Amino acid sequence: AKEGKYPQAVALFDSCLKADPQYYKAYNGLGDYYYHNDETDRAIYFFQKALAIEPEYEVAHNNLGTAYISKGLREKAFSEFQEAAKINPNYGQAHLNLGNYYLEAQQVSSAIEQYRLAVGQLPYDPKAHYHLAVAYVVAGFENDAIAELDTALSYDTTFVQAKDLLGRLKKK
Repeated sequence: AKEGKYPQAVALFDSCLKADPQYYKAYNGLGDYYYHNDETDRAIYFFQKALAIEPEYEVAHNNLGTAYISKGLREKAFSEFQEAAKINPNYGQAHLNLGNYYLEAQQVSSAIEQYRLAVGQLPYDPKAHYHLAVAYVVAGFENDAIAELDTALSYDTTFVQAKDLLGRLKKK
């Protein structure tokens, strides 16, 4: 699935579930497949199935939250992201999603706090640095934003949004 070979991945997930119907990671994998193929309702079903078997699986909580976002169910998504971060405080993707939630809700200091946690767990992820930079811009911390954008671009020199924002900040 990580290589984008979804038909093969689905066949393997199905094989896993035939061998062990309680293999929650296969349900999560199927949910991921359906989410990336714009079948959000089916994705939600499989993420929920994974969580019915293993309620402490932070990845499925985070994925379910992402699926809820695409359905416009922000509060349900927020709850799932919070649960993922509670289960595993070192799960950077959950903190990144919480940061996105807070920034959209214009709770900038909470967004910055979550993005900082995400960067701490995902130090080489240019998107984590970019999102922190955006929050810094909103908060008026342009020098901090520039530093984060420079870091993001050091990991991905082709990151167009980071280049654009950095260019606008340096023109000021």
